[in-house]
Amino acid sequence: MIHRALGAVITLGFAALVISPAAAAVRTCSEPLVGDIVVGKSELAAKKAALINWTEKAKVAGYETSLWVTALGRNLSCTKLGKGAFECAAVARACVIKQRAPEGFEVTPRTVKQSDTEAVPQPAATEPAADPVSAPPPKDGT
Repeated sequence: MIHRALGAVITLGFAALVISPAAAAVRTCSEPLVGDIVVGKSELAAKKAALINWTEKAKVAGYETSLWVTALGRNLSCTKLGKGAFECAAVARACVIKQRAPEGFEVTPRTVKQSDTEAVPQPAATEPAADPVSAPPPKDGT
């Protein structure tokens, strides 16, 4: 009796999961955010400072949890200055992943670039090389 009741509860729970609408995580992104030009004593120091500056701008724009690795259209540009110093600036669209789509969010299909769909050229078919172990010796005796 307990097994039947438990089976009915599990079946009803599974049916509720199947019938209920699915909720998917969505990525929402800002317009491009341009970080300030920052100067560092080395290229690495300037890049780090530029990324920190961009992240702060993303937070001010309302993307508190945005990371550089999840941003779209990332561009980190640096220029060497005199005596080993560098100046860098970061530009990207800050993005966050939300577990539920915001009100009025419209799902659009992913844009497929032509390069994503082009066939990769294959090398021309060639005769397989003869196995040197099982190949017969040359007829001229060499």
